[in-house]
Amino acid sequence: MIRKWKEKDLDAVMELWLIGNTEVHSFIPQKYWQQNFNEIQRVVPISTTYVYEHRGEVKGFISVMEGYLLAIFVAADIRKCGMGLVLLDCMKQREKSLTVTVYEKNVEAVRFFIRQKFKVESELTEDSTGERQLMMTWECDS
Repeated sequence: MIRKWKEKDLDAVMELWLIGNTEVHSFIPQKYWQQNFNEIQRVVPISTTYVYEHRGEVKGFISVMEGYLLAIFVAADIRKCGMGLVLLDCMKQREKSLTVTVYEKNVEAVRFFIRQKFKVESELTEDSTGERQLMMTWECDS
């Protein structure tokens, strides 16, 4: 079930965020994610956030603030089962456009967003990691 985020979901969402980032961004030291944990924990409650809940457990989430896709993560045991697409489609129904920044080395994420009609708008280098990123945007057709 996809539903709007509730305050009681914060710990599960943050666990998905931390584990997901360290798993899919192995090229960035885990310390980087731990240093950014508190900022994301502060931002999620003031963002538009939806969770995927299965049998009482939060297994995925998507979070957007002012059209910027802050996070989309799905538990490892259900990755590549289409839940990321379901979460993204949920948000696309609510937003006229979305922008996301993706690490260039995260090839699977880049491919995912391209398949979902996001276009690369620019390339940049993140100061804190030195990693190349792609800024990608999606706009509603109607």
